[in-house]
Amino acid sequence: MVPGSDFLKTLDRPLQDTPHYLLFGFKGTGKVAGENSDGVVSIASQLKPVVQQEARLVRSFNEDHVSILQNGEVAALINKILAENL
Repeated sequence: MVPGSDFLKTLDRPLQDTPHYLLFGFKGTGKVAGENSDGVVSIASQLKPVVQQEARLVRSFNEDHVSILQNGEVAALINKILAENL
């Protein structure tokens, strides 16, 4: 995603009636643009205040940008969320 893109700007305002869950990784091996990150995406851009406030669940994982996709706990949580909402 491009910082400052039109898409990202839409996330700076309330998501209205769109239920959402915020799962994110924080195990970066360095910093992105001087900020803590998952190794690719800054934590600050993952945790916009308005998105956090409206989320049904906010959960962090000690994973990086790629390893979070292979984490069994993350997969189980996503499956639980889908089962409860579909």
